Amino acid sequence: MHETKSSYPLGPELRTLSEDLESQTYTDVVKTMIYQDLKEEWKRVATPDNSLVFLEKHGGLEIKSAYQNRKQIADRFIAFMEKSIRKKNREPNFNTDQIELLLLSQISSSAFIEDLEDITSLPRDCIAWYKINLLYSVRYTRTFEATVIHGSCIIQN
Repeated sequence: MHETKSSYPLGPELRTLSEDLESQTYTDVVKTMIYQDLKEEWKRVATPDNSLVFLEKHGGLEIKSAYQNRKQIADRFIAFMEKSIRKKNREPNFNTDQIELLLLSQISSSAFIEDLEDITSLPRDCIAWYKINLLYSVRYTRTFEATVIHGSCIIQN
């Protein structure tokens, strides 16, 4: 379910998640995944604009439909992952509390990434490289070096 003509369009990761839910190709790929892959794949639900991040950021009744859309995508994706894992004769390695904690972890990551929009004095390629590596660092290692050197880019954070 995509939001069309919305004041709150889906971010790229959530849009991809939504498209994957409708894709037979993705369904076929998931069928070939081993259990260890599925143990990580479900975590894709923690997009930077997931339903809990969205609610925290925007609040208010006027965003109810946009929130519900994000929640529905997340719920459908988790149900799909649970079903895929059970087809491997395994139990999902996550529960409702773990899902919520993972989604909530994106609130601070999302706010941190938005702060990067203030980096306007750097060349565009440096900014793009920095954002990509910061996203990776925050999402996967939860740390980031104080100085990043990329080509001619030296960035302090």
